Amino acid sequence: MSKKKFSIVVPVYNVEKYLTKCLESLVNQTCKDYEVIIVCDKCNDNSEDIVDNFVKLHSRFKKIYAEHTGLSKARNLGVDATSGQYILFLDGDDYLNRDCLEKLSEELNGELEVLRFQVQEVQGNDVIPYTEVPFETMTGCEAFHQIIRYHFIENSWCYCYKTDFFKREKFKFMENCIAEDYGLTPLIIAKAERVKSISYIGYNYVQRENSLMNNNDYSKRIKKMEDMLKQASFLKKELVGITGTENIIA
Repeated sequence: MSKKKFSIVVPVYNVEKYLTKCLESLVNQTCKDYEVIIVCDKCNDNSEDIVDNFVKLHSRFKKIYAEHTGLSKARNLGVDATSGQYILFLDGDDYLNRDCLEKLSEELNGELEVLRFQVQEVQGNDVIPYTEVPFETMTGCEAFHQIIRYHFIENSWCYCYKTDFFKREKFKFMENCIAEDYGLTPLIIAKAERVKSISYIGYNYVQRENSLMNNNDYSKRIKKMEDMLKQASFLKKELVGITGTENIIA
């Protein structure tokens, strides 16, 4: 059996209000060459029931249950289970545009290791698109010069990754961290030999109250800052090994 083109990793934890729209955005994709890996944490709401229903109805959907994983470990478990040619991340409270996979497929030529696409924020009935300047294929370090100007930089869900590259380099999200993308995505870009960015906006980033990124709990804000410092230290060491400098945009 040939590989699916895309493996979409969806971590799920207490997002029942948003989850159906998220998963329906995958069911309704115009490109059907994909699998969905849903990593379902122990939920206190009806999220798991929603997941089970989609898995029952759609053969492309697979569920992994892992209790109290956190987002980083959930993504790592999801990546381990992927079998497609390319990996995408989708948070359970966000959703993709209907033609997202089709548009990405048109740009992927088998050589790209990272393809950047663009994002719009959804705030209730308001949609705020972020149109970024695209660029043709270049090395990761060159690409970062461009991406650093974008509104979203380290968020893992606005990139499509070649699976062979991702697994060969043994990329892992740092577990038990908030803002776990911060310590990994720049490293992925830096290690890539071929990165391209397109202007297409395909990801809908839903702004919701009490999410990890929009939370007024002071202790969580402190944890986020501590985790970012820890990841920055790790990233600095890794980048020195790759580029000879800790700053890939120097």
